[in-house]
Amino acid sequence: MQGCGIVRDFEPVLPSTLKNWLAAKATLIIDVREPTEYEKGHIPGAFLLSTSRFNIGNFPRVQGLKTVLVSDQGIRALAIAERLMKESFPDIYILASGMAGWCAAGFELEE
Repeated sequence: MQGCGIVRDFEPVLPSTLKNWLAAKATLIIDVREPTEYEKGHIPGAFLLSTSRFNIGNFPRVQGLKTVLVSDQGIRALAIAERLMKESFPDIYILASGMAGWCAAGFELEE
């Protein structure tokens, strides 16, 4: 679906769903927060690619894995997801409620 120039062909992923995908090794997690935020705690296995340093030419295209973007509340992840979808990146998801939702669900963080 497309409206007002914004692509919205992806669905937010619940923290519990992401936890299951992690267990199945079916996902690539990209944390788009800034390095200071990431260092305070991130989802285990997440890679840092901060919004301020985002370059679509360097964004990984990994076949067979779902790519889940994570930010604090989900707003930055949504902005990056929209850019990626415009460039035809497949299987892009955002974490519903971002890191706040992950922490509220009681899931672990890595430092």
